[in-house]
Amino acid sequence: MPVTAEVATRREAELKRVRKLVESAKVIVIANPPGDGMFRGTAQAHAKDGANTPQELQRRLREHWPRARVVGGITDRGSERWYAYREGSWIER
Repeated sequence: MPVTAEVATRREAELKRVRKLVESAKVIVIANPPGDGMFRGTAQAHAKDGANTPQELQRRLREHWPRARVVGGITDRGSERWYAYREGSWIER
């Protein structure tokens, strides 16, 4: 079934609306271990620079930290928290 110009226009408007929401969403990365400034800084930089999902952030982090794991967490007041674990799970160091 062909798409009418009206439907195409509505789809494009919806796509723009969703993109705007994604771009305005704030992601807070909680990194573990908290004392590893390089890991934390890299995770935060990638989250701001186009890693739009926890899976994408995990893929990027694994280029340097092969056991890194990132999971999505709480979404509250327009912010989403992602938890990045350098060793794949929480460690105390």
